[in-house]
Amino acid sequence: MQSYTADFGFIYNDKRQQKLISHLITQLRPLSMEHKIKIVLFSLENLDLDGTIISGTIIEGNSVQKGQCDIPPFIYNLALHSNADKMDKMRSLRKMENTLIINPINRFIQGIIFEMLSSLPNLQPYLLPAVSLNTTTLSDYLEKYESFFIVQEKSFSKPKAVTIKKLHDEYIIYIGAYGQRCKKDEILPYIKKMIHKNNHLLIKGIDRLKNGDVPLEMKIFLQKNWKAEWSITATVANQGIFSKSESYFAKTRYPSNNLGIEEINEYTKCLDTVSKEIGRFLDYYIPFVGSFTFDFIFDEIRSPYLIYVSGFEQDQNIIGQMDSESQINLLQNAFYYLLFLMNNSGMEKGAHHELDKS
Repeated sequence: MQSYTADFGFIYNDKRQQKLISHLITQLRPLSMEHKIKIVLFSLENLDLDGTIISGTIIEGNSVQKGQCDIPPFIYNLALHSNADKMDKMRSLRKMENTLIINPINRFIQGIIFEMLSSLPNLQPYLLPAVSLNTTTLSDYLEKYESFFIVQEKSFSKPKAVTIKKLHDEYIIYIGAYGQRCKKDEILPYIKKMIHKNNHLLIKGIDRLKNGDVPLEMKIFLQKNWKAEWSITATVANQGIFSKSESYFAKTRYPSNNLGIEEINEYTKCLDTVSKEIGRFLDYYIPFVGSFTFDFIFDEIRSPYLIYVSGFEQDQNIIGQMDSESQINLLQNAFYYLLFLMNNSGMEKGAHHELDKS
């Protein structure tokens, strides 16, 4: 194979994101040509750390071919790495002196995230009381609240929530649209058995606004753009944390039987502003993140609440599900953020931070 020197790299999951390659080539080839940037698309399986060589798809202007290249100085991670070998490779890669990785981690411990966000006064109207689940806090929530949510602290798949609701002398446990009754004296051991040994977050429950027959959920996709500022890439309804509905992308934002056009515009502006503020705040604690997703739910008086924070990569198929406009936004933002970093290099590389427990 011919050897290249690449400027930018994009990491994808070789098994779960094969369809992503065609999208990357389509969107990145004209950008490579316009800005004279050489790009390599690769998976961690094809990364040789000892030889500092990558085998992947090389994009140089109109030319697209398989080849080998040195590890580029600026890399955007689009994948979620779930096995020990890949996570070790990512740790080693981001510690290299002359390489800057964007999205080096893409799973976040919810309890730590929400504790940090609770210190920001402007976010208080959008946060529900939340605490890490243990025997003491679970007993407290069962006593204190008529309903509450249980969300896994950190997951390799799309997050799911369980709703616990008090009903007279028993409880109903909702997973998606399905409910199961449980006696009051059996609820504590039942929940412990259900969550097994995984870490979870308890969140105070609310009566949720519905979109048709299911609770309205909104997911905001946030990215750093060409000015290294947070921008909204896409907004999606019905992601399925509380239901089994499939995600979908449409130009009509916040599609709901219960919201009119004026309310849609109002919520769009509100959640866009809130999401950008969250992104700017988390910048201080989680360096080198180029993308976030924020999941919101609504109460019956239409007040939005943040329920989950993750990276784009939590759903490996997310780019393929996007409409063409959202795909273009996502990949162009990723490219132009790397271009900004290249043009303003001189920043610290190989950093490590306290939330990096992947």
